[in-house]
Amino acid sequence: MRLLTIYSRRISEANSTRKVANTQIIKTKIEPFVREWLKHKFNQPFFKMELPLRDSDAVHEFDAVSLDRKVVAGIKSASGKTRRQKNPAAKCQGAYAELYFLSLIEADKKFLVLTNQPFYELFKRAATGKVATGIELLYCKLSPELEALMKTVYEDAADEIDRGAGGSPFGAE
Repeated sequence: MRLLTIYSRRISEANSTRKVANTQIIKTKIEPFVREWLKHKFNQPFFKMELPLRDSDAVHEFDAVSLDRKVVAGIKSASGKTRRQKNPAAKCQGAYAELYFLSLIEADKKFLVLTNQPFYELFKRAATGKVATGIELLYCKLSPELEALMKTVYEDAADEIDRGAGGSPFGAE
């Protein structure tokens, strides 16, 4: 019984000190910032909106659609290489998925907007020759305040991944 109590206490202590990445910041702060940036770039407001996919009854929600629906963008705020300096395969897959959905809609201009310069550079190289005609990658520089906020999100997310990759609430056993 004493051993169970010690393990329970360790789990409780570990859970109380663990920070979870607040990715809601991306939806509430980053995406509105990018929509405002696009508004200035294209002289019209942008909204989050579902659009019908070509040759299908399905729809997909896009992060930024111009008022006249002629300009459509997906927004990704992924960071660059991992803490262990590996390529962020899952983040790249998310960007490729957004490119796929952009390829299935009708719009005069289609963009994947990336808000992290290291990820933009990495993905631009990785996606060379793999982006459908009519879709462009754009980099939107965040304000210093938003960059600092995202740095915290990236660090918290990396901590979560590190804990899930072999970290134990019981320490070395």
